[in-house]
Amino acid sequence: MRTAARDSGGRDPGGAAAVVRPFAPRDLERAAAFGERARAEDESVEPFSQALAALVRGPRALLPLWRVAEGEDGTLSGVAFAALREQAIDSSGAAATSGRGRTSAELYVAVLPSRRRRGLGRALIAPALEWAKGQAGDGQVPVALRARVRDAPAAAGGQRFLRALGFRPVSAQLSLTWAGRPPPIRPEAPLALRLLDARDLAFAADLGRLANDAWAGAPDVFETPADDLSLALAEPGRLVLLARFGDEAAGYLSAVRRGSALAIEEVAVLPGMRRRGVGRALVERALSDARPASALLAVDEANRAARALYGSLGFVRSDRRLVFEWTLGDARPMLLVREARAEDDASIGELLVDGYVTAYARKMPHVVVDEARKSDLRAVAEKRRIATVLVAELDGRVIGTVALFKPGAPTNEAWLPGAADLRHLAVEPALQGRGYSKALLDEAERIARGWGVPAICLHVRRGNEGVARLYRSRGYVRDPRGDLDYPTVSLAAYALRF
Repeated sequence: MRTAARDSGGRDPGGAAAVVRPFAPRDLERAAAFGERARAEDESVEPFSQALAALVRGPRALLPLWRVAEGEDGTLSGVAFAALREQAIDSSGAAATSGRGRTSAELYVAVLPSRRRRGLGRALIAPALEWAKGQAGDGQVPVALRARVRDAPAAAGGQRFLRALGFRPVSAQLSLTWAGRPPPIRPEAPLALRLLDARDLAFAADLGRLANDAWAGAPDVFETPADDLSLALAEPGRLVLLARFGDEAAGYLSAVRRGSALAIEEVAVLPGMRRRGVGRALVERALSDARPASALLAVDEANRAARALYGSLGFVRSDRRLVFEWTLGDARPMLLVREARAEDDASIGELLVDGYVTAYARKMPHVVVDEARKSDLRAVAEKRRIATVLVAELDGRVIGTVALFKPGAPTNEAWLPGAADLRHLAVEPALQGRGYSKALLDEAERIARGWGVPAICLHVRRGNEGVARLYRSRGYVRDPRGDLDYPTVSLAAYALRF
């Protein structure tokens, strides 16, 4: 199907009309050139050009969903492509015997800055949305589309675009880069590392089992078929390392050379082999063998162990991306974290009062929330004038809230210079323990990073160990310098430094 998007005027290097049509093999070089041009005009565009050819040939490419927007002069002004992550049903339509029980795909769309806000983005990804609805059938099969966007002011438009389509942020990824000298290789004595290539296709099935066992139970992963690994071994510029303790496989690394850089795509270690230096040995060997001018990889922001390993090897954070997800047929209700509006004030006030009264009655029965405190909690309109107030909305109902005060804002109680102050975190008592506070804190911390502050400060009532434990699990550190003591309450200070 060909869809035309007409313009209302203005300069347009792609002509007065753009036709959205299916991707064809002849578009490969032009799509790669488009990627370079789009990135030159907008740094938030992902550098997909070099990986496009391998993606087209790969077994996961959902080519029927790929689209290009072509101007009258043949110039591309937009592209969209999708790749299968996991499949809940097999080719015969029967339920799959393995996997995570849902179908999901990675989605990417890019439009030239001069052609945005004209409906091209929606037209480019419309086939993917229709595909997802078709995969869901009668709603028995959960379906998800995932997209990644840089967490930067330049990418705010892309984030708004995804939110408008019903995507929601579910996690974050950090991009790490390395440009140092290859470290010395210090593997544990019994550990053997083998560099695999196209002659080692017999190892593909073993690698597939190793990959699935290594990632079992981890979030944001999918089953790795042996066919994928067979193609990877034969890919030009591909580097695959297998680690063994004696005859027992321990882990593997997969990377690809892109010019003078090495893109490390996977480092996987079996659970029983972790904390034995396997991951470090694999990365050290890859850097030593490839001797790249630079190396890059991505890691889930919540994976503190991996971040610590890569940091010790000289990798530093270079970027952060938000992972958005659009779901259909998923039993989970839709959670949206957004800024509060005037019509939310009453709900937020009662939520805070209910949350604090109920929490203290259950955990600290000696604490009394008096009328003056309740009145302060209900003063949401005043708080919105001096702070960023967020709400968690579950299927249209406000069920959680938190407030973030900028440096210098009235009533900011941060003791560190230039720090933000976080307060009034609350979730509806009946819904506590389901991860909703995490979503609120994720967004508050994202906003604080965008402000460029060096830290977030907060206070916890002394004795409230459950809340203190929540913040410590996210990296907040006790700092007695910020403690506050009032006639009726003593507060312990914590800080998260960026």
